[in-house]
Amino acid sequence: MDQIPKRPGVYKQIFSDDRRYAIYIPEILTENKEPTLIMLLHWRGPFYPFKGWEILSGLGIPAFGDMGTIIVSPDCPSERWDDLVSEAYVIDLHRRLLDQYEIKNAKTLIAGYSFGGIGTWYIAARNQNEFGGALPISARPPEAINVDWSIPIYVIHSSDDEIFPIEYTLKAVEFLRKRNADVELKIVEGVTHFDTYGFIGPLRETIPWIRNVWKQGS
Repeated sequence: MDQIPKRPGVYKQIFSDDRRYAIYIPEILTENKEPTLIMLLHWRGPFYPFKGWEILSGLGIPAFGDMGTIIVSPDCPSERWDDLVSEAYVIDLHRRLLDQYEIKNAKTLIAGYSFGGIGTWYIAARNQNEFGGALPISARPPEAINVDWSIPIYVIHSSDDEIFPIEYTLKAVEFLRKRNADVELKIVEGVTHFDTYGFIGPLRETIPWIRNVWKQGS
């Protein structure tokens, strides 16, 4: 198990023999400010060591790199994010990082794109005391939404998504709103499912919402 990095930079870490993650440490950790964390789950594709590096470097840092927050992107330990194996790893890693960096649960966010967005829906729904909020992107909501949501959720989906039609997301958001959940919806136009970097702008637009969620958790 690698030593937890403290200095600003981007690192590839080993949690255990077959559990890896990439992590971005901002300059803010050298200042006297309360730390925050975004857990960002990667998309599907060929799995290889440090798969999380792709979404961290390609989406996480471009969107959130100037927020002054820690961003961590674990490798999926199984065939999917929405199963018990992946859920256990995400929670174990999350708790270890919160302990090491002295971060409050209310100052964290779980997010994910596509395959990782499905995992975000699933893991957030089942562990609502673990995170301050959830941010699924371009993902079909699973049946896991059929719970009483107690944390804020911001949903991003493109009307031109050819893999996960937006209708499923619209139904999920309507369902949550009828149950008085704190849910926001951003519909993106003209971006296909595989145009991942087309979501950098919409993700940057969520920053005020994220900061407000963390402020409310103070």
